[in-house]
Amino acid sequence: MSATPPRSLGRRLLELVGYRGGDSVDGVRRVFLALLLMLALPVLLTYGILETATGQLRTGLVDTGVAAGSALLLVLLLATKLTRALLRAGAGLLAALCLYYVWAPAQGGYTVIWSYAYPAAAFFGLGREEGLWWCGGFLATFTFIVAVGWRMGGAAYGTGPVIHLAVGLVVSSLIAYALEALRARYYEDLMRERERLAQALVEVKELSGLLPICASCKKVRDDRGYWSQVEDYIGRRTDLRFTHSVCPECFERLYGHLVDRRQDPGEPEAPKEP
Repeated sequence: MSATPPRSLGRRLLELVGYRGGDSVDGVRRVFLALLLMLALPVLLTYGILETATGQLRTGLVDTGVAAGSALLLVLLLATKLTRALLRAGAGLLAALCLYYVWAPAQGGYTVIWSYAYPAAAFFGLGREEGLWWCGGFLATFTFIVAVGWRMGGAAYGTGPVIHLAVGLVVSSLIAYALEALRARYYEDLMRERERLAQALVEVKELSGLLPICASCKKVRDDRGYWSQVEDYIGRRTDLRFTHSVCPECFERLYGHLVDRRQDPGEPEAPKEP
């Protein structure tokens, strides 16, 4: 007996989050969210501890809180069959973290650039229609924070940075929307092709089974009880097209009396008498 090959770490992780080959779009999104949470959880927790230890108490508490929320989401993702609600919760958690870093930038302000990853995550995780609403709300809140957030204790951005940040987020949102639209289109085409192949497989199985055929006229009966010619039956279920000819036996039977069989085709023709 041959030994079962060991499963890779990636395969074990996919099985852990409940992924099966051929899952729906939401199933793939579920895997994406689980892997994202597995990567983000230790990073956020490490940042939270380091920032708290270096005196950045507020930022450290935010990162630690988001890490705790990520851990809760991951537990729910592994323990329940909920998908859409957890995707929305993940989108909300990511939006809150990105907007906080816009309100109070850390690491010299570089954390603001995480906001440009949000549209791609929102459109992929929630689809075109719902993702558009989430990105619209995120863009409006983002613009409000960088424009007037300084009046309520947030970071102060100049006019130039405000314009560049807002335009950059709009561009990244448009690119993310276009990529999701292309992905959805190719996925729909793939599903249509999959259905066509499944139907073709059903027809092949039908042709490979028992086929009732009339012993006299040679018509065949389909699954609905209708009788038809063999050419019509097979032509409706395959791409085959028939051309008609006459085999030698049938030619002899049908037209043999019209042929002068006294003359051997292999002998030369005798000269005619004048």
